[in-house]
Amino acid sequence: MNPSHERCSVPYSCCKPTNLESVSLNCGRNVLNMSDYDAWFIVNIGNCPDALHRYVKEHVMIIGGCCLIAVILLAFVDMITNAVIDEIDIICKIYQRVEAAEQNHS
Repeated sequence: MNPSHERCSVPYSCCKPTNLESVSLNCGRNVLNMSDYDAWFIVNIGNCPDALHRYVKEHVMIIGGCCLIAVILLAFVDMITNAVIDEIDIICKIYQRVEAAEQNHS
């Protein structure tokens, strides 16, 4: 038998935050000795994929807005990058013409 006080505990990341306080590091202590009903009020009973799915459903507008902003910013950066590349090509062509003209005069 494990004599540790953590033997019937769960990690604090499993604990449900309350409105009054932040999650305590010891909030999951002795949860495994509680009934399922009592433990449900203290810790998240579901698994990580279920919790992630619920989080995404609750915050879909924020996540979608952030993705839309990221796409718009990337499109803007792509547009600016292409403009700079075009300017570099134009400058290279000008220098090539100047160099060719200098060689013809020599």
